[in-house]
Amino acid sequence: MRCLIREVVLLKDEQPRGQGGLTTLRLGWCSGAWSELQVRRPSGADLTATPQRVLQRIRDLAQGHSDDHVAGILTAEGLRTKRGLPWTYLRVSQIRLRHGIPTACPIVPKGTGSRGDGLVPVEAVMEQVGISRSVVGSWCRCGFLHAEQKAALDPCWIRLTAEDRARLDGTLAAHGYGQWRLRAAQQVLGLSAEEIYVQVRAGQLVAYRAHVGAHWEWRVSPAEQPDQAPGRGTLPTTSMADQQPVQQCPEATVATS
Repeated sequence: MRCLIREVVLLKDEQPRGQGGLTTLRLGWCSGAWSELQVRRPSGADLTATPQRVLQRIRDLAQGHSDDHVAGILTAEGLRTKRGLPWTYLRVSQIRLRHGIPTACPIVPKGTGSRGDGLVPVEAVMEQVGISRSVVGSWCRCGFLHAEQKAALDPCWIRLTAEDRARLDGTLAAHGYGQWRLRAAQQVLGLSAEEIYVQVRAGQLVAYRAHVGAHWEWRVSPAEQPDQAPGRGTLPTTSMADQQPVQQCPEATVATS
């Protein structure tokens, strides 16, 4: 190349250092001809910019996942920030805001509509099921409702699918779902009331609300075992002790916006 190129001239534009710009590269050939190229200089922000493939992944995930879940998915997929750091809720949120990426799963609800992952705010549960805020909190505490909450003071988002509504309004219980009353479940499984709630929250037991006479009661069935419908089995015979009030699940405060 030294036999071909006689001179190289670099001309920098007036952009301040670190802010990028264009550099003009002039090549003087031994033949007397000149060639000119323009090369873009990266800025300091370019050096720490998030790759487009990661931005697109965040853009896709934000339509069905909250920022904390997006961070977990990105980390599980082996993706890191430009600086090599693991993704967190705050870092995902900052990247979204910087690049104007909207989310369909906000932390703070806007109205009573569901968000991108199908979860609904507390007010929607109160309205659709016809219960008070304190009852919603109690059911979340017991595991009768599946709830997600980013932090202690953040609003709760609750799963309320058609199946959940059927569990709560007595429809499924009327068709034989719910193998044991809560006290009977304690006796059969050898568990305390709190241990029953722990298994409900873990998904090992499924809770069904039943309308019996003039009152409502909760019943549970093992999640891995088909529920018994009328004609295929009956609920265990209960004594008067079984029919006494079961230890109530403590009410929990549900934060709202």
